[in-house]
Amino acid sequence: MIDFATEALITLADAANLTPLRPHVSTIRRWIRIGVRGEILETVRIGGRRLTSREAVSRFLTSINSMNERHDADSVVTKPSTKAVD
Repeated sequence: MIDFATEALITLADAANLTPLRPHVSTIRRWIRIGVRGEILETVRIGGRRLTSREAVSRFLTSINSMNERHDADSVVTKPSTKAVD
């Protein structure tokens, strides 16, 4: 949850600019509505505008990336043997 006392609010366009690949604002909106692997980007609505914070974006990206690392470690794929069986 966004803490108004310690977190400065930013627009969704500013949130997109915080990430290295600068996703489109529609991607940020999708992170808010649908999320990624069960994680949702935290926002607040003030005066009809949806806002988030740098800290919320950081928490979201850290969470989905730690999920990726756990998923990658759990899904080690082994190649089938290519030896011919006599």
